[in-house]
Amino acid sequence: MYEKVQVTEKKQSEVLLARPFWSSKAEYILAQVGFSMKPSCLWRFAHLWLNSGGCSFAAIYIFMLFLVGVPLVFLEMAAGQSMRQGGMGVWKIIAPWIGGVGYSSFMVCFILGLYFNVVNSWIIFYMSQSFQFPVPWEKCPLTMNSSGFGEEEVKEEEKGKMEK
Repeated sequence: MYEKVQVTEKKQSEVLLARPFWSSKAEYILAQVGFSMKPSCLWRFAHLWLNSGGCSFAAIYIFMLFLVGVPLVFLEMAAGQSMRQGGMGVWKIIAPWIGGVGYSSFMVCFILGLYFNVVNSWIIFYMSQSFQFPVPWEKCPLTMNSSGFGEEEVKEEEKGKMEK
């Protein structure tokens, strides 16, 4: 079914050199950081920091980031660069029986890309809305749909409760 094709040394070197390279190391590192750092990640970190113990959480988070996260990222990047393969090809070469790791990694990146595009569009939308005067969320449009209580009635009711 499959035929073995003999590739001469010259053709093999041409195939290897046909793959594009990064023009500098700084460009490559900035591309990797740009892929991994998203605005929603910064928001999520702030939320976790405030609700999970403050500075003690940040210390453990940074320790685990440098102990586990950074070495795994460098391992995957180094394996991909040395083998001149993408995420799916690297895992097929390392061990063919775990080739599904590359496909699942691709699917996770694809789904996260869809999610982050929606979050980034929300950020752009609300940031553009914040340049209006008055801002659209200054007054709640649902007050008219309430059960007959406007802002004045609610304030009077709260005032009456405080007097009692």
